[in-house]
Amino acid sequence: MSHFADQRAYGKRRFGSAFMPSSLQSLQRTIQIRQAFFLVLVILFSIRTAWAAPELASENRVEKTEMGRFSDSETAKKFLGKLTESGYTGSVEQQKGNNGQTEYLVYALLPAPDREEAGSESLTWSLLGAKGKNIHAAVTLTGIFTDNAFNSRDNRKSDFSMFLTPEVWLNLPRTDMAASYAGLSPRSAGGHILDALPGERIYGYQASLYYRTDIPLNASSNSPYGSIATHKVAAGLTFIGNRLSLNVSDQFEKSYQEREAGQIMRPDARDRYDANRFSAGAAYDTGNRFILSIDYVNFITNYRSQTEEDLDRHDYGFTPAVRYRLNPKINLLAEYTYYAVSYDSGSTLNSREQYLLGGLEWRLTEKSFGRFMAGYEVKDFKHGSNYKGFSFELQTEHRLTPKTQLSLSAYRKTNETRVSGTVFDITIGARLTLSHMITSKITAAVKLAYLNDRYKGTSLSSLSKTVVNDDLYQAGIEVQYAFRRWLRARAEYLFTQKNSSEPDYEYRSNTLLLGLTGSF
Repeated sequence: MSHFADQRAYGKRRFGSAFMPSSLQSLQRTIQIRQAFFLVLVILFSIRTAWAAPELASENRVEKTEMGRFSDSETAKKFLGKLTESGYTGSVEQQKGNNGQTEYLVYALLPAPDREEAGSESLTWSLLGAKGKNIHAAVTLTGIFTDNAFNSRDNRKSDFSMFLTPEVWLNLPRTDMAASYAGLSPRSAGGHILDALPGERIYGYQASLYYRTDIPLNASSNSPYGSIATHKVAAGLTFIGNRLSLNVSDQFEKSYQEREAGQIMRPDARDRYDANRFSAGAAYDTGNRFILSIDYVNFITNYRSQTEEDLDRHDYGFTPAVRYRLNPKINLLAEYTYYAVSYDSGSTLNSREQYLLGGLEWRLTEKSFGRFMAGYEVKDFKHGSNYKGFSFELQTEHRLTPKTQLSLSAYRKTNETRVSGTVFDITIGARLTLSHMITSKITAAVKLAYLNDRYKGTSLSSLSKTVVNDDLYQAGIEVQYAFRRWLRARAEYLFTQKNSSEPDYEYRSNTLLLGLTGSF
């Protein structure tokens, strides 16, 4: 079990210095307007620079493009099969490398503009994998406006914040796909709400190293993002043999307590934390349709203030699983997951979580895959009280057309509480994203999300009682414009409505995001 959507901490908020004289509020709004104007100028300048570049070949010209190099013909032919399956025409050619060894080069026929326009990535490199670089870097300038910076029902404060986000990643073997590491979720046992679906790999090994930091460029008294940078460092190694596969990864984050819809919220000193998640796993193909696997995870969370020391936690868990291959594209799946959740303070909230789930997973093509599991969950607390209930998870990605992609995730499971006076939380979540490539440069996406949190129990003897019931609804639209492969602009609008049985927890907000990313 692991990461799907980031959760946020719930609790009554005290605004303190958020109340300001009207003259200061007016000055702050003026500063925010100037900052927004500056960001627009940067984006317009980038558009002018990109359009000033000479246009390349006409759309009717087709060029032979190298997609990958391999040391054996079997792997090269397998990769060519993926190209063909994705609708491309390709070939394999043999040549002598610089070291005298035979190399097998895989080529595809692509329209000439697709090689230079960044918009083509969603139909070429992001589907197919290897382009030929080991080290990649990107820098993003982002401006975010919100009309409810503190997610308050009655004390709505607007804010405009700007961030600079440099990131770098190293991949071996060379590839043009960024390393994928989901954000950590401190409320969930093991640090993830849902584990990301593994991508299909064609190499015998894959190693990655990733670093990212989000640096606030401005920090007003209303800013929900704070004035201190956040950091993420992650590394992973995967080995795939004929029958035995091994993987190991580690991820460290210095961040704020909770996130909502990808945005860092309420970053006062009380909410800052350090977290580390280590995982390792092995899988063995028996050769007679059965695949056996086991995974281990160790997750540590430490909060940065004395007021939150009681929430410092250490989790560990393991997941043995059995897969039965119905055919090359579909597996039946049964798994058992165990987590030990231990608070450093010796809290009575220490617990053991167990899941027994069954279902199936499928990979019809490289862009049409998924997993569905359902079953039974038990959460046992230190002093003998327990919760038993239904649990499920669904994750799927499906390419509806060559230019349209659908992504759907949903789950039901327990989480650790963040509402004072309650014992634990039952969360039901769902997220739908429908993206469409309008042209080779323009991509649009519609995003919908729903989250229900039921905080249970005023004591270990009343676990069935629902103390707080929250419903969160989100709807948004995103548009990306690719000037070139290395330069992309993004605009996104998000509406959020939260209803709660506790009126003080209710709010609604409108958020507008503008971003510009240059990659190298």
